Amino acid sequence: MNNPLINADEMQQSAKEHLQQQAILEVKNLSIHYIGSNEISQAVKKVSFAIHPGEVLGLAGESGCGKSTIAFAIARLTSLPGLITDGEILFKGDDVLRYNENQLRCYRWACTSLVFQSAMDSLNPVISIKEQICDTILAHKPISPDDALIRARELMMMVDLDPDRLNEFPHQFSGGMRQRIGIALAMALEPELIIMDEPTTALDVVVQRDIIEKIFELKEKLGFAVLFISHDLSMMAEFADRIGVMKEGVLLEIAPAAKVWDNPEHAYTKQLGDAFLTLDEAKGEKLTPISDEERQATPLLELKGVHKAFKTKQGWFSHKKFNALHDVSFKLRKGRAMALVGESGSGKSTCARILSRVYPPSAGELHYKGICSTELQSQQSIRDYQKAVQMIFQDPFSSLNPTLTIGYHLRRPLELHHQFDSEQAIQDEIYRLLALVELTPVEEMAARYPHELSGGQRQRVAIARVLAIKPDIILADEPTSMLDVSLRTGVLDLLQKLKEEMGIAFLYITHDMATARYFAEETAVLYRGHIVEWGDSQTLAKNPQHPYTRLLLDSVPDPKRPIAERIKEGKNPLRDIWDPLGKGCVYSQKCSGKFGECSHMNAPIVEVGKNHFIRQFEYL
Repeated sequence: MNNPLINADEMQQSAKEHLQQQAILEVKNLSIHYIGSNEISQAVKKVSFAIHPGEVLGLAGESGCGKSTIAFAIARLTSLPGLITDGEILFKGDDVLRYNENQLRCYRWACTSLVFQSAMDSLNPVISIKEQICDTILAHKPISPDDALIRARELMMMVDLDPDRLNEFPHQFSGGMRQRIGIALAMALEPELIIMDEPTTALDVVVQRDIIEKIFELKEKLGFAVLFISHDLSMMAEFADRIGVMKEGVLLEIAPAAKVWDNPEHAYTKQLGDAFLTLDEAKGEKLTPISDEERQATPLLELKGVHKAFKTKQGWFSHKKFNALHDVSFKLRKGRAMALVGESGSGKSTCARILSRVYPPSAGELHYKGICSTELQSQQSIRDYQKAVQMIFQDPFSSLNPTLTIGYHLRRPLELHHQFDSEQAIQDEIYRLLALVELTPVEEMAARYPHELSGGQRQRVAIARVLAIKPDIILADEPTSMLDVSLRTGVLDLLQKLKEEMGIAFLYITHDMATARYFAEETAVLYRGHIVEWGDSQTLAKNPQHPYTRLLLDSVPDPKRPIAERIKEGKNPLRDIWDPLGKGCVYSQKCSGKFGECSHMNAPIVEVGKNHFIRQFEYL
C-alpha cells in the first residue's frame, strides 16, 4: 500500500506542525459505559486524542467500536443508558463535561457542530429548509430575520445548492442534496470544529465523492477542523491528515494517514486496509471468462428490449409519464453473475422488480429458460417461477423479523415450499443451511434472534433463507452496501462459492465498480434507465469507453491519490452534467462525442471490442 505522493520527511514535518499548534479539542482518558437491565458494558475505554485547528482527524473502525459514542460525548449529547464515567473533553482548555446549560448552548453549533449519519432522517420533514437554517441562526445570534435569510442563502451557495430552493421541504431534495443541507446547517454559526458521523454511508459513490470534495474545499476555505468518523479506512486515507483506528472501545493507534495506510502498527489496522477492494485487485482475476459456448446457450433469464414507465400525478386531473427503463437487455447465465452498476435512481432496483415479476414491463419481453413470461399464466407456473427467482435485500437490519428466532426464519420457507417426513428432517435442513452460509455453531445460531447477530451475520441468514427455496437465480440488491468494509468481502466470497458450487445465476446490483469487478463476470452500466456500456467486468474496469463509466470508476476511493491531488487536477467535468431530456440521448449535454443527432434521437449500440459494447454515436 505504498503512496508515492507523500514522502516520509513531509509526513514527519506535518506531524511536528500539528504538535506545535494549540489543540482545539483534547479528549483525555475518556471512558463511557452503557447501563443495561442485567449488565453494564464499557463502550469506550480510556481513549485520548487531540484535534488541531484546520486538521481532519479520521476515526475508523467497525460498527459498534465506539466511534459514534465518542462523537456524541464531544457534543455533550450522551444520554441514558449511556454514561460518561471517566476522563475529560477539553475545548480550548475548558472541560466541556463541566459546562452548564447556558455554556452548552454557546458551545453547540457556535463552537462545535455535528453532521449526522443520515441527513434524510436528521432534517425535519414538515419544516422548510429556510426555516430550519434561519431558526438555528436566530436562536444563537441577535440578528434580524432578513439578515438570517441572507446568511441562509450564503450557506446554500457554499454547498452548491440553489438558494432559491430555500422554501422547499426535505423530501424535494435528493439524498446527496440533503446531506449538503446538513453540512450547511453545521456551518451556520461558523464553528471551529465540525464532527461528521458517517456522512456518506447511505450515499452512492458519485454523490459520496462530491460530498467529500465539498467538505475538503470548505475546510480549506474557512479553516475549521473536522472529526471524520467512518468504517471505510480507504476513503479516510485520501481525505484525513491523521487517522485513529478503534476496536471494541480501544484506540489502537493514531498516526498520519499515509503511515496508517502504508505501514500500520497494529494487525487489525492492516486487516481493515486489506478488506478494501481496488479496481486492480489481483483477487478479481479468479473469475473464469465466459466461454463462447456459454454465450450461445439459452440463458436462465433474459430481458429483451424492456421498457418501464410510471405515471406520476401532475395537478388534480393530469398525469405525467416517467420512463424508468428504456430498451434494457441482458442475460443471466447459470453459475455466472451479471453486475448492474449505476448511481441511485438509475433504474437498477426497477430491473430487479421486473425480473421478480413484482412489476410488469411496459414493453419488451422477459424470458425464463427460453420461455416468454407472458406464457407463464397458470398458478403452478407462476409459483415455480417465484421459487426459481429469489431476492436478497439491501438492509439486513429490516429484512428479518426481530421477534422471531433465526431458526424460524429458515423453517418458514422450508415448510411452504418443500415436503418433509418429520420434524427432525426440517431441523436437520435448518442446520445444513446455517452451515452452508458459515454460521456456526448451528444449534446456537438457530436459537438466536436477529438483534444478537452482527450485520454480516444477518445478511448470511437472509442468504440462507433464500437458499432454503433452492432457487436457480438470485437477485442481490446491494447486499453489502449496509455492511462494514471488513464484512463485505466475506459475504461476496460466500456468494461466489454458491455461484460456483451450486450453479446459481446472480444479478448483482451495486453502485461500486470495485465490488462488481471482484464478484461478477459481466457488468452492465445503467444510467437513468439506459444501459450505456456493458461487457466483461475486467474489461470495463481496465478500459472503460463511455464517459459515465469513467465517472463511476473515478468515484471509487483511491488512497494512492489523496483528495487534495484530485482537486488540484480540477473537478471531474462529467460530474453533475447528467440532466434528463425529453428526447434524444440522456447524457449528451457535455459529451465529447456529441453530434446533432444527440438532441433528438437515442444513441445506437456500438461494439468496441470482443463482447464490449457502448451506446454512443461515436466510439470515444
